[in-house]
Amino acid sequence: MKSFIRKVQHAAIHPDGTSEQTPNHRRRSGGWFIDPAVAIWRPGRAFGHHGDDRGDGRIVLATQIPIVSDGFFFTKSFPFGHPVAAAPLPGNLRPEGMFISAGAPTRSFRTARPDGQDWLIAAGKEFKPGDPEQQRDAIADLRAWLLDCFGIQALSHLWTNEDFRPMDGVAFVGAATASQPDLLVATGFEAWGLTQGAVAADIIASTILGAEHPAADLLRANRVRPLAGGGTFVAENSKIAAHLVGDRLLRRKVVQVEDIGPGEGGIVSKKGEQLAVTRHQDGSLSAVSAVCTHLGCIVGWNATDRTWDCPCHGSRFDESGKVLTGPAVSPLAQHAWDPSAP
Repeated sequence: MKSFIRKVQHAAIHPDGTSEQTPNHRRRSGGWFIDPAVAIWRPGRAFGHHGDDRGDGRIVLATQIPIVSDGFFFTKSFPFGHPVAAAPLPGNLRPEGMFISAGAPTRSFRTARPDGQDWLIAAGKEFKPGDPEQQRDAIADLRAWLLDCFGIQALSHLWTNEDFRPMDGVAFVGAATASQPDLLVATGFEAWGLTQGAVAADIIASTILGAEHPAADLLRANRVRPLAGGGTFVAENSKIAAHLVGDRLLRRKVVQVEDIGPGEGGIVSKKGEQLAVTRHQDGSLSAVSAVCTHLGCIVGWNATDRTWDCPCHGSRFDESGKVLTGPAVSPLAQHAWDPSAP
């Protein structure tokens, strides 16, 4: 095993318990906790899908990446993924704590002991969302590493995590734009959400209360620092342009429908249109448009989570095309599969 850094005195937070209590606490404090039913943002107000007014005043967008175009954060924070796995620890191992690799590729692991059983939870190297080949390689690398270092041959759980890397290495927190101080955002945590999320919450709370915060200027969401992040901005957005050309125009993701096995998905060209096709266990096929409803990139199949993921800006959709995470807010268009069509 290569060198790892052990984190001491770290906190453990149960995500389900925290997410269940947050809406209730917010309502008791006199505010609204608004779920994905929000469809429209206008300065100072939020509206639901049916036009119902959801409130005025300060609005905080805590959607990992903002689901509105204000601030254009999808051009300044770029998606990446990690495979994450869990498995029981062999009886002779007890590496208590949380660890992160000191070199590349970055891997991390921590231990947990629910109900008296020792478990290892590990995250592997990065891959590009919407790129099935990169994802398969990252998962294979994680499996090989767990076998080599811990003797773990079988995984009990496997999933993928997505986050966003800010162009200058610092999260965006606060007013989305200088002209809209009532729309507050927190994004670009680069897989350090528990720590940076806590800081972001403290900054936003101070902003709402009219108090100064020592980290507010450093993380200011509407900052302009071309020397710090200009190169990354150009490089990453050039990759997005390449995806638009290569995937949508050159159709480099397209496969033959016969090559999609049961329980798998792939991009198929049908009547000149690219479709995201899933083959069910009974052999039947279902299809939705492969064109992301955010800005038109072609999604890719995530075999681990059974989702359609966009490589450009990180939107994710379930098998049926429903939005799971933004910046997209509309589902993938439905298509009836016609096996006789060319």
